Amino acid sequence: MSVAGGHVSELSERDFGGTFYYASLSFYRLKRPTLYSVSFGEPRIGFNLWQFAGYLQDEIRLRPGFTLSPGLRYEIQTHLADRNNFAPRLGFAWAPFKNQKTVVRGGAGVFYQQLEDGQLG
Repeated sequence: MSVAGGHVSELSERDFGGTFYYASLSFYRLKRPTLYSVSFGEPRIGFNLWQFAGYLQDEIRLRPGFTLSPGLRYEIQTHLADRNNFAPRLGFAWAPFKNQKTVVRGGAGVFYQQLEDGQLG
């Protein structure tokens, strides 16, 4: 199980005074902008971001030298409405020779990528 989180606080006053964009140096010399962009509103942002993940796994020995490992992970994150984040996993371990010194392992599953604080603001 893992729990991580904290408070995110940012201040960005970029483009609050406005920015003129010119198509060329000659348009700049003529003081003829082709675009003007300005940002307004509250430049300060703050929010809490928490993430939780839990995992269950079992090992099932089907025969000597072959084991299946089914698992299920669940993840949630604040600021996302979707709570159906069950991610099944399945792994295996196979020892093809009687001495069982060589083991082939593999697995597959559903994996979710968590959003970073920059993607939420």
